[in-house]
Amino acid sequence: MREQDERRLRAVLREQAGRHQPDRDAMLQRIAATRTERRRPALIRLRPLAAAAGVAAVLGISIAGVRLAGNHGGTEHVAAPTRQPGPATVAPTPSPAASRPSAPSRLPSHAPSSRPPSNKTSSPPPPPAGQGHSSSADAYLSSHGEINPGSNAYWTQSDVVLSSGQDITALDVTITVKKTAQVVGTDKWSTVARQKMTLTMTTHDDTVVFHFVLNDGETLPAGEYTFSAQFNHAQDRSAKSDTYAARTTAGGTEARVTGGF
Repeated sequence: MREQDERRLRAVLREQAGRHQPDRDAMLQRIAATRTERRRPALIRLRPLAAAAGVAAVLGISIAGVRLAGNHGGTEHVAAPTRQPGPATVAPTPSPAASRPSAPSRLPSHAPSSRPPSNKTSSPPPPPAGQGHSSSADAYLSSHGEINPGSNAYWTQSDVVLSSGQDITALDVTITVKKTAQVVGTDKWSTVARQKMTLTMTTHDDTVVFHFVLNDGETLPAGEYTFSAQFNHAQDRSAKSDTYAARTTAGGTEARVTGGF
């Protein structure tokens, strides 16, 4: 009777051992669930492993009972089922550390000094005080001579301004500059169109003469016209020795004016 019971027990154990197959898909699903649930308590994450360990323990006890029964009977031995390796425990991937922005480099709190150089360049002295206007008039023609405000201590522009009440058909203007220290004529010009006039500059022993002549056949409408002489000289030159003279014809009448600066 005892031998028959042992045989039945062996048959049941063999049947149970043959039916048990580890569910690989289920184990992989549990591993995936474990990875996605990183914040769950460690005890919950270990439940699948504890269940697998319980199954392994039951199998171990069953196999030990079969072997013990086989030792008592001395005739049959039940081959233990091949033990499948349990699922490897996969350590959860640590969450990436929060990236911290690097501290910006500190810039100097003071701006570099940008003081202008202390060396002061001396400006040339102002031009000599004006000599006043020298005015003259004759018939329809009036005039005045003056030193242009743009002049300086080493360069002068002397202006002669003519005003005519009639159309001018002939004109001759002369500006004579006394040749004092370092006087050198540089240029001449007029408000009359350049193609209507002939302009010359002649240097003599003691003077520089600037000459303005209206070309034959040209006519200047009644109005105001300026004639200028430009020259270099020594510092603070006086223009009291410089003179001008103008002769015009309008309506058959000649007019003459003279003056200084």
